[in-house]
Amino acid sequence: MSRPTGSRAWLLHLARDVVAAPAVAPAAPLADDAAYERWLTAQLTARGFDAGLPTDALHGVRPAADAVTFDAFALLNGATHAMQLALAALRATDDDDDDRLPLRLLTALAHAEGDGRLVDAAHALLDHAEPAGRAARRQTTAFASALGEAVAAEALPAGHPLLGHPFHQLLRYTWVQRVGRVARLVALARGQLGGRPEPSAVMATHGRADSARHLTVSACIGLACADGIVDAEERKLIQALMNAARFDAGTQAMHAAEFDDPPGPEAIAARVEGPALRAFVLRTLFLAALVNGRFHEAERAWLERLGRAFDLPPDVLDRCEVEALAAYERDTGLLEKLSLRAAVGRMRADLAQRIERAVRKNAHAVAAEIRETSELGQLLLKAGREPLSPAERAQVKAQLTDLAKAVPALAIFAVPGGSILLPLLIRHLPFDILPSNFRDE
Repeated sequence: MSRPTGSRAWLLHLARDVVAAPAVAPAAPLADDAAYERWLTAQLTARGFDAGLPTDALHGVRPAADAVTFDAFALLNGATHAMQLALAALRATDDDDDDRLPLRLLTALAHAEGDGRLVDAAHALLDHAEPAGRAARRQTTAFASALGEAVAAEALPAGHPLLGHPFHQLLRYTWVQRVGRVARLVALARGQLGGRPEPSAVMATHGRADSARHLTVSACIGLACADGIVDAEERKLIQALMNAARFDAGTQAMHAAEFDDPPGPEAIAARVEGPALRAFVLRTLFLAALVNGRFHEAERAWLERLGRAFDLPPDVLDRCEVEALAAYERDTGLLEKLSLRAAVGRMRADLAQRIERAVRKNAHAVAAEIRETSELGQLLLKAGREPLSPAERAQVKAQLTDLAKAVPALAIFAVPGGSILLPLLIRHLPFDILPSNFRDE
């Protein structure tokens, strides 16, 4: 992958800019494992990583060197988020040492990358009390350049077919989370002999991040085997996931063996930690279910078992399906790259049939809500003809949330991305339950 800016040491420049920018929310007490983990999870949620749409962290942070290209934005944005979280941890012990913070930030990133040579180089630079002179600057630049290449290698290159896909979102989430966790270990190690965190603690942090990727691939294999037939398209997708996760040959062979003894939903659920990772797994599985152009009943049953093993409310699978559909609708290029256009069309048709059954089964409740809230009927009618404004979508979402109390199946319209289904709802509303002015229009 090419460098995201013209500078070899772009990551060092970015670290300096992050340190110079306004401080982020202080980290929770570093010695309290549970409190720090809650803080980190809340930060990832607030920054949009849970939904797979990270906020713009470059706003207020001047990317040094050259202008940021479009292709480089995702990499620079992710690195900035990661360093902001790491900085919050480091400042818990480095308040009086801002001149050294950029290098300590890069040290945390080196530990998060897990490259021993980069870690050694980082600590060799830190061991010099005040590195100065041309030779020291060359050493720092060489280290920052090598680390920047390693960080860039974590990102998917421009044009990759999985860019924006839920598995790509999972990779970004777990990488930033890993940096935040490792930065805490680096901060706690300050003042200890050698100033390095315990290797076993760093390895455990890497293991947690790797586990999420492995479990997602295993879940896709289990789902693909659910109907007794593993198509070439399913194998191709699973191979793409393993390549994106940068699994080595031995790890890929281990997963390939799972086709002969696929894991069950309960085994997967027992090892997936936290609601965010569960959501990423479910979103990824919907693509795996659709990639061969059909959604077999055995695959849906497998997903329902996984939902029960996750102890999720019954409507969560519908929510994940709608969110996946909304993601595909936003990025039509992804459909072309993965040949999913026909499959997504079938997903929409399947949702339409379920919406129609839910509406007709609960016609009286739907009619009563529309009659009591005339704005809802008018907005639904408008949604059938043209896109709603953000304010109108928010109004429909609020009113459909109330309606969902009587008709739970309609709660899918209130989830993120649910507004794309509004034309389907108006199409399947029985006109005999609507007020006369609505029928006239």
